[in-house]
Amino acid sequence: WVELIEGILLILLGFYSISHPGSALTGVVLLYGLVAIVTGIADIVFYVKVEEHTGFGPTVSLVSGVLSVMAGGVLVVFPPAAAQCCLFIRRQACGSSHC
Repeated sequence: WVELIEGILLILLGFYSISHPGSALTGVVLLYGLVAIVTGIADIVFYVKVEEHTGFGPTVSLVSGVLSVMAGGVLVVFPPAAAQCCLFIRRQACGSSHC
């Protein structure tokens, strides 16, 4: 189900980017935020299901799920700030040359 939801979100992002090219980066940030939230929830559900069947769950799955939900929440709540961070990182990585 996660792949289906991600595919639908990517299609919606494509339509959004075509209709609003000036804010396409903000759309990408929102998409990554939503995908991170969905993936994090799936990781947490995986942890719970495995723990029910085996008596212990993979802690890495729980930790990555919680961190994904938190990071996705930040991206969804503050998309312009996250877009500015992306641009800043790109400028720092490329320097003054055009990449």
